[in-house]
Amino acid sequence: MNTAVPWLLLLFRLFVGAIVVVLSPYSIVVSRGGLIAPHDWSLMLMGGVLIACGTIAYFRSIWDFTSFAPTSVIAAGVYRQVRNPMYLGLVLILAGQTVLLALPVLAAYTATIWLTLHLLVLLYEEPAMARRFGAPYTAYRSDVPRWLPRMRFVHRPPHG
Repeated sequence: MNTAVPWLLLLFRLFVGAIVVVLSPYSIVVSRGGLIAPHDWSLMLMGGVLIACGTIAYFRSIWDFTSFAPTSVIAAGVYRQVRNPMYLGLVLILAGQTVLLALPVLAAYTATIWLTLHLLVLLYEEPAMARRFGAPYTAYRSDVPRWLPRMRFVHRPPHG
């Protein structure tokens, strides 16, 4: 496999992620008059935790995605816990920003991004993966949840 391909994928994912969770929310906040400092420490903490978890999930899923051959089902790393960790990471970051800044317009943006990603997964990605990978993807799909990870305490070997 060409070694430039994973790095190009990595750069592309970082670029798209930056637009979705940095540039767009920033533009929304600025168009609403800028930031107002939140006063509720519990919301600040909750928002910070969501942003941190989302950031970790996003970067780890990018690493896992670019580390494994795209010629097989990726069922390693964070992909053992959830089928769409990149998308989940983005949505967690946006949810954290929404909680942290308490802006209803960010909640609407987050819901719109999640719904768009959900429809993309349902209508395009999952059917395309099923056609491309067949039975291994079907087994993976039945074993690994789409959005909310199951916490497993017993190690099972990944499919693929």
